[in-house]
Amino acid sequence: MDIHQIDEICWLKDAYPVSAHGVGGRIANSTDNSQNLDSFSIEWTFPDGTKGYDMVRWIPKCYDEFATYVHGTKCAAQFSGHMHLGTVRTYKDQRCGPDNIAWQAEKEQHTPWQAEWNNLLDNIRHDRPQNEARRAALTNLADIMGRAAVHSGKVITWDEALKSNFRFCPGIDDMTDETAPPLEPDAQGRYAVPIPGVWSEI
Repeated sequence: MDIHQIDEICWLKDAYPVSAHGVGGRIANSTDNSQNLDSFSIEWTFPDGTKGYDMVRWIPKCYDEFATYVHGTKCAAQFSGHMHLGTVRTYKDQRCGPDNIAWQAEKEQHTPWQAEWNNLLDNIRHDRPQNEARRAALTNLADIMGRAAVHSGKVITWDEALKSNFRFCPGIDDMTDETAPPLEPDAQGRYAVPIPGVWSEI
């Protein structure tokens, strides 16, 4: 649900987490038939001991800010705004509020999505390499270990995630239209929801 915020955390740290611990859940009396949770909170620990926190909730009528903040030794800053807009500012101290802004970047000319296209096409036209596959793969691994930590209720390490052969759907390469579904719903048409302490992914 929150892969881009996790990407931003790793980008800001210029590192990948060594472990993740998290909690999550679903709204009471949920009638959602899927296995998905609707809220996650994950604590990432990086090699130097610093922490990154990611919280996301998709529940109607709830607080729904979608942004990235950073707290340093001297002050706080906002790294991105709603839906990854370029809302970038520093604050006078640790308080993140509109009345405490020390500096704010000018409004960007393009949306983040247009800027991505502009960079990609410019690099193609000028024959400059652009390959973000490694960074994207490692960020996704950080996301996978965070999800596993929430689903299992365990602290998941980077090394565990990297060595894991876990698959949600084993044998997917050999599936055909006639293959039986790897997971069946219960009598109400619902699929098993992850239960921390019982569920295992990595």
